[in-house]
Amino acid sequence: MCLCVCRIGDVVLGLLCLCLLVMLQWMKSTLEPPSEQDTTLTRTAHSLVWGIATVRNALVVVAASFVAFSWNAFGSPVFTITGKTSQGLPPFRAPPLSETTPNGTSISFGEIVEDFGGGLAVIPFMGVLESIAIAKAFASQNDYRIDANQELFAIGLTNIMGSFVSAYPVTGSFGRCVCISVAMTPVWRLLGSKETKETH
Repeated sequence: MCLCVCRIGDVVLGLLCLCLLVMLQWMKSTLEPPSEQDTTLTRTAHSLVWGIATVRNALVVVAASFVAFSWNAFGSPVFTITGKTSQGLPPFRAPPLSETTPNGTSISFGEIVEDFGGGLAVIPFMGVLESIAIAKAFASQNDYRIDANQELFAIGLTNIMGSFVSAYPVTGSFGRCVCISVAMTPVWRLLGSKETKETH
């Protein structure tokens, strides 16, 4: 995307959210545990600061959403809003082979492929490598073998079927899989594996 089409409001709100997240993370990391000599008010303030810093992601999302909604509600569309989304599940239909832009220009399938360029081969290749790397890491950790051909077939079939319902492309998830592999409690492993299955 060209920088000339970026809205200043989006940039400012994004930077403010990042600064707020970093500040809350710093507050939590520098917060010393309360001692027994502290008063009840001090311990309550400590718990409040710790709680706010712990749920910082949710707070920032809610605050940014409220700010963006407020500006738009008062007739000052400073931020880019997603807009209306269709209800329910997307219809089952063949993926479109052409696209029409808002100004009425029709883009053919050949032009779409040409715009992707080398990324058309690199992006799926990286997705397959990521999934196979994660599968091999879990296989070595849990002492079982994987079939790379089976992984490739599963990813390909899932993405082909997903294209008929406007699904996101399916690949592995390094970050979540790392969290699952080092999880210490059964509840976290259960929740993490459920999220990974949903994204895969």
